[in-house]
Amino acid sequence: NCLADGSGGLTPSDFPLAALDQAQLDALPVPPSHIEDVYPLTPTQAG
Repeated sequence: NCLADGSGGLTPSDFPLAALDQAQLDALPVPPSHIEDVYPLTPTQAG
């Protein structure tokens, strides 16, 4: 089942440093298969 098309979604536990919830992960503008890692902004990036 894990190899079927459409399976293999991402969960918040896949990116512990990013502190994203499931809704935020689902809203990312790229397919899950294109995401390797998600990092939080640095203080300089955050402004």
